[in-house]
Amino acid sequence: MSFSNTIISPPMFLPQTTRYNTHEFTFTHVVQPQPLVRGSCSISRSRICFLSKFDQTFSSPVMEEEGQKKLNLFSESEEDEEGYSKELDVAVRAVQMACSLCQRVQDILISKTNHQVQSKDDNSPVTVADWSVQAVVSWILSECLGSENISIVAEEDVHTLSKSNASELLESVVNTVNECLADAPRFGVEKPKSSLTTSEVLEIISRCNSTGGPSGRFWVLDPVDGTLGFVRGDQYAVALALIENGEVVLGVLGCPNYPMRKEWLGYQHRYHRIVSKLTSPNSESWNKGCVLYAKKGSGKAWMQPLIHVNKMFVWPNHAKQVFVSPIDNPALATFCEPVEKANSSHSFTEGLAHSVGLRYI
Repeated sequence: MSFSNTIISPPMFLPQTTRYNTHEFTFTHVVQPQPLVRGSCSISRSRICFLSKFDQTFSSPVMEEEGQKKLNLFSESEEDEEGYSKELDVAVRAVQMACSLCQRVQDILISKTNHQVQSKDDNSPVTVADWSVQAVVSWILSECLGSENISIVAEEDVHTLSKSNASELLESVVNTVNECLADAPRFGVEKPKSSLTTSEVLEIISRCNSTGGPSGRFWVLDPVDGTLGFVRGDQYAVALALIENGEVVLGVLGCPNYPMRKEWLGYQHRYHRIVSKLTSPNSESWNKGCVLYAKKGSGKAWMQPLIHVNKMFVWPNHAKQVFVSPIDNPALATFCEPVEKANSSHSFTEGLAHSVGLRYI
């Protein structure tokens, strides 16, 4: 899989609400997050959440846009007709947790070079985050949806981790996985009764051994899509999709370094990192990171922010509907391509962009 930059323009809209005042809006939360247990998920059919511009506990600058008051992601008819709501709920929570894990590992990684970076046989770097995310997502899907119902195609295996000289690396993966799962209740997921052992972590990583195919139902996971970007402190993604009989029926894309506020897109990511270090850990002033998702039959795609360390995940987590850019004039469009020269021919794509009148950056 590959990760490319995409410009997404969130809309300004006013969803229907049952209570509204132009000068004041009262926060009312009627759905509490419940821990997920094997075979069941804390999905509320009503999914009602009222937001207040004056409630600093739950509001954020992203959601203080005029008119954003209430949001139901899918109507009941859509849920009943198309399904996948339960799977989507679990997948979004899993990717939220994976992004939180990745942010912690990346912060450590860019501060010093150590055993956190390895190389696969194809010479691409693999970090602790790759194995840890695969383990966490595999565990959550199995626990919440039933291990007998889960088949996963994923990138990483346990060959490197099982080597006799990889004990320190394996210990880092196990510790990272357990640290992430200990935080699971914040995302509405029941944590393990005890820390996972080394053999259990290796087992849930190796469980992702499905070969996929044109028939059947399986998940596809890229734990860190854009590993080179990850190790240099730049953009990357956690990509998860559910496939049924060769068709994608839901997809979730976690972008831990992609800002929710579109005005931040004009700044280099290293500047974002500087700002984040200068602001309080509890600050939501620049809304770093987001999760995008969609499911078959809804005709809509959504983007929600990553939750901060002091917050609880409450569906739909301030989600906003997103659209493909409405620009239809090539001269006004922005053309993006992979940064790494090994992934594309820059000279060819530059010539192609100029030939159709696109801006090339």
